[in-house]
Amino acid sequence: TNRDKMLDAKRGIRSGLAGRSLIGMLSHSLAVCIAVFACLCLCRVAAVPVRPHEGDGFSPAENGMVGGCWQRGERVQAEELVHFRVAVKQSETGLKKLEEALLENSDPSSPQYGQHLSLDSVQELVAPPLHALQTVRQWLDGAGATGLQESSNGDFISGLVRADTAEVLLGVKLHRFECAAAAARPTIIRTDETPRLPAFVSDVVDFVTPSYRFPAVKRIAKVVNAPPPIDTGVTPSMLRKLYNISANGGKSDTSQGVASFLGNYFSPSDLLSFQKQFSPESEGRTPKVVGANKPKSPTLEASLDLQYLMSVAPAVSTEFWYTSGSQPHNPGAEPFVEFLAALSRTPDKTVPKVFSISYADDEDQVEVGYARRVSVELQKAGARGLSMLVATGDGGVGGNTDQRCNGKPFIATFPASSPYITAVGGTWNQHPEVGFQISSGGFSNVFARPQYQHKAVHSFLKSAAGTLPSKHRYNATGRAFPDVAAQSASFCIKVKGKDDQGYGTSAAAPVVAAVIALLNDERVAKGKSTLGFVNPLVYAHLALFNDVTAGHNPGCGSSGFSALAGWDPVTGAGTPDFGKLLELVLSLP
Repeated sequence: TNRDKMLDAKRGIRSGLAGRSLIGMLSHSLAVCIAVFACLCLCRVAAVPVRPHEGDGFSPAENGMVGGCWQRGERVQAEELVHFRVAVKQSETGLKKLEEALLENSDPSSPQYGQHLSLDSVQELVAPPLHALQTVRQWLDGAGATGLQESSNGDFISGLVRADTAEVLLGVKLHRFECAAAAARPTIIRTDETPRLPAFVSDVVDFVTPSYRFPAVKRIAKVVNAPPPIDTGVTPSMLRKLYNISANGGKSDTSQGVASFLGNYFSPSDLLSFQKQFSPESEGRTPKVVGANKPKSPTLEASLDLQYLMSVAPAVSTEFWYTSGSQPHNPGAEPFVEFLAALSRTPDKTVPKVFSISYADDEDQVEVGYARRVSVELQKAGARGLSMLVATGDGGVGGNTDQRCNGKPFIATFPASSPYITAVGGTWNQHPEVGFQISSGGFSNVFARPQYQHKAVHSFLKSAAGTLPSKHRYNATGRAFPDVAAQSASFCIKVKGKDDQGYGTSAAAPVVAAVIALLNDERVAKGKSTLGFVNPLVYAHLALFNDVTAGHNPGCGSSGFSALAGWDPVTGAGTPDFGKLLELVLSLP
């Protein structure tokens, strides 16, 4: 077909440059033809594959990028509109200043502690160089991709474009992929080929979507040899007692949020039923919905997140942020990036200051450029005073699900492996708590160990020397995770009008997020700032957490790491003691 011929020409000798004024006067089809003709005849620019890892010969299909539940379906029709996003490289000087500002305003020993930046200041700091923006604009215009919108500083360019235009830009064929294993059966638009961008474009972008990155579809863990339920199961009142929580919130106008993705919705009637039985303090309170929600199609995942965030911090205002990443709302979108982009559009006054996120990919399935850019977006959130907490996953040292690594190196999870997010692992049992076997944890193969955790991790490696797995199975110099932990087994929940129980670090993340929200509430009520990025505070005050010294996180055919005194890769610093933490944070500026 003509569509395939243009695509093949694009794959041969590529260029995104074409006469902007001429294309503006032509129809879409003629514009694409001229762009390709110009590519063939005028511009001899090498195509550069966009790979997730260094080295030649990478194939998304061969390396499992299309693995998991995603199955390829029909090719997308040429005239169909797909969501196209370009992450333009940001100012290198600005990125260094952003990191410096974040670490200063989150270090409790720094004179700048708590002096968060405004959204406008952050956006100005990391704005892309003008030449990078101009290059990307010319490339898009040359292929007829008109009508795209730029973020306030130009670091993201996105909008709807025809599928054939997207294919020419990326040099791939786009198909629908469905995850039939998930309850919501989400459908997304992706490619199983390696996108190839012109060299002059590849040099100025971090990533482009749609691509061959397949988002994680989070499911509550199914645990083999699970611990028995504690009496009738874990409840909000049990958690509040266990973690010494005496406050309800509501003293200030600060708020908390749940980030939900790919068909995970909640039911208001389930929430009310849960509140009546387990959290009378929160009864009748409802979250503000940002994005979509389908009350008649609730999932266990979203129900668990919301019910426990709202019941552990019952008087803190709560928002439910839903990002589809699938048809029909944003068909080609990457949901986690869309969520972070939405954060960057939300004013400081109204954005929730704490987010609980249950979203985990295996790190080795994520392009390095994508991972690093997401990490920058997390820095931007932290610099504004937002606390971002994420579940580590439920595969022990085997990543999100422990399926592909027997005898091989352990698999980190992302975004938990980013140094700029607070990763939450899991425990079970009480008095004492024990590291839960599924709690994902270990060391990143992408991000180096940050300075704020160097002492704690070095101490672990020294004390665990006799019990550590073989050195070839983990990167001891990488970012270590989790940072903290909480209960993650036998959670009582309500879904579709019925009683159910949830397991996994997805249960732990909203519990710790609620604790941070309550601490924020107390600080803001006294005229202080929100806590923002909490990792430096956590590692500077390990003694304020309930140390977990038993348990391990097996995977990849091994027993994994062991929970020991101090920080460890199963439970991090341990579980929160609200009373001790409150005393500390109220003493800080």
